[in-house]
Amino acid sequence: MEEGVFSYADAGKGLPVLFLHGWGVSHRTYKSAIASLASIGCRVLAPAQPGFGGSPRLAAGERSFPVYAEWAARFLDAAGQKDPVTVIGHSFGGGVAIQVAHDFPEMVRLAILCNPVGGPIRCGADGEIELMSRRPLWEWGQELGTDLIAGSSVAKVLPAVAEGAMPNLLRNLPEVVKMVNVVRRANLLAELERVSLAGTPVSIVWSDRDRLVPHGAVTGLCRAAGVQSTVVEGSHTWLIAEPEMFAEVVLRVLVDHGVDLELFSGDLGDIIGDTLH
Repeated sequence: MEEGVFSYADAGKGLPVLFLHGWGVSHRTYKSAIASLASIGCRVLAPAQPGFGGSPRLAAGERSFPVYAEWAARFLDAAGQKDPVTVIGHSFGGGVAIQVAHDFPEMVRLAILCNPVGGPIRCGADGEIELMSRRPLWEWGQELGTDLIAGSSVAKVLPAVAEGAMPNLLRNLPEVVKMVNVVRRANLLAELERVSLAGTPVSIVWSDRDRLVPHGAVTGLCRAAGVQSTVVEGSHTWLIAEPEMFAEVVLRVLVDHGVDLELFSGDLGDIIGDTLH
């Protein structure tokens, strides 16, 4: 990976974190969320994944979670990150995070999956179980639109998503559309189960009004990982709408998993007191 051919953010000092963004946007969409992570004492490395945010797209036939995971591993090498990271992925980035933890376990200390793709089933309107791959494209678009305008945080979410999504759509619409099919067909249950069996800690966070990654999909991922989900209030884009809450949730997960506080930068005494009690 040559310097200058991809776009990324490098924010803060302390506990190393790899943050992987969602589909159709880039790391710029999560500026406030990344800043909040940096404020609790993390060094956040957040690349624009291939095909998004100015980073070159993958070659035809390479659009798969293993290829994205390999790219993320090479990114960490290029960034000079030698110690294991906490990998945090949102939505599509959550699926990539699963694959990174599976394919490169030596690079991952902990995986935090926020509204991750990779669960292949959902409950239909009639209550029957059906495959996520059968969800039509128009329904994805409808539910994304509903998610973006849901709640009182629309003024925060829409500008952030537009900033990341519009350049991708204008510059690389075919790539963005093709990636929808990768997400629709995602089945990462076996990979996540092996991650858990290998001893890598996994935490899954889901928001109670998420229409893009429904409850049935995240339940399957939780079973594969052998964990219960942490449920927060909000829609699919909750961590964009509420970056401070996102940092609080991450900090709680880190402390619950016994991460050494000396790895953080600065004095976190007040922060921990504010967020954990």
